[in-house]
Formats: sequence, structure tokens, C-alpha cells
Amino acid sequence: MVSLSASYEKTVELLDANKTQEARDEFRTRFVPTVKKLYTEAPKTYPTRFSKINDWCSWAKGLYTMSLSADKVLAGDDAAASKKMLVGLRAHFYGLHRETQTLGVNDWIYAFSLAVAEAKSAPEVLRGLRDKVEKAQLSVKAKGDAGAFNTAKAQWLGTVDPALKDGVIDATELRALRTATEKFYRAFGMQFE
Repeated sequence: MVSLSASYEKTVELLDANKTQEARDEFRTRFVPTVKKLYTEAPKTYPTRFSKINDWCSWAKGLYTMSLSADKVLAGDDAAASKKMLVGLRAHFYGLHRETQTLGVNDWIYAFSLAVAEAKSAPEVLRGLRDKVEKAQLSVKAKGDAGAFNTAKAQWLGTVDPALKDGVIDATELRALRTATEKFYRAFGMQFE
């Protein structure tokens, strides 16, 4: 999962920099082969940490199918469509972690980013997700770079806590929440592990 995360992050970064050829190459040479290996070598046997999954075969097949579809879209040099496909991959992993009760800090950051992107973000929902981020198990990346994670989290909380304090989120606070959350998500929420 760590190598999938690294390739996913690199692909998104390259797309953001309008380097579609390099993004396609990264995805095709690192992400897709790893998914193919997972799909062919572990189609019926799930990793122990995902033992609560109902149907590992369907999840793995879904990952494989989505990855091949994303690869085709990336070949078309349409950065916007490619990003949309990649967002679907992140959602697929979030679903796995939710079903198997293995949600980590990266998943809760992702969930917060989804909630704050909604037009009418409910403060109580955001507050609950904020608390989940605070208490969640650290991801491999957050553990590996604890100093940067703690700094990024403190900066994010510096925007989130004042915005949620009064129970009302105005348009200015919502923009600030989205900006701060996007930065935090990019640093520590994109990872699959």
C-alpha cells in the first residue's frame, strides 16, 4: 500500500504541474503493475488487517478495473478527467478502510475534505470529523515525518478551530477551511495506507 500511495501522490502532483506525459508514465510504470500484482497474487486472500471485509475479491477486482480505466484516461492527456479518475481510487481505499474499521488519520483528513467541499457544510459534522483527525492512528507518512505532520496539523487546526467555535460557518470561514484542508490533505490525507 505504501508504494501505491507514493505513486498515486506523484501522479497527482505531476498532473497539478500539467505534466500529463510524466503523470501517465508514473502511473503506468509504478501504480498499475503494483495493482496487477495485488490482483493476481492476492485475489482471494486479503491482508490480515482487512479481515473484516465482506468481499475482498470484489474490492480487489474493483481496484484493478478502476486502475486500468484511470490508465486509459491518463493516456488521453486530459488532466481534469484524469484527476477525477484518481479521486475515485482514493474513495475506493477509503471505502475499504471504512468497511474494515481501519480508518487512519489520512482517511479522516480525506473525510473532512469531502465534508468541507459541500456547499452547506454542517459545523457539527465538521467538528466530529475534526475530533476523529485528532484521535486517529497515524499513517505511515505521518509517523515517518512526525514533525512535519504535527506542524501541518497545528496550522490546519489554527484555521479549523476558530471557524467551528461559534457553530456558524460564514463564506469567508468556509473558503479558509477549504484552503487549509486542501493543503493538509495534500500533505497527509492522500495516502492509501
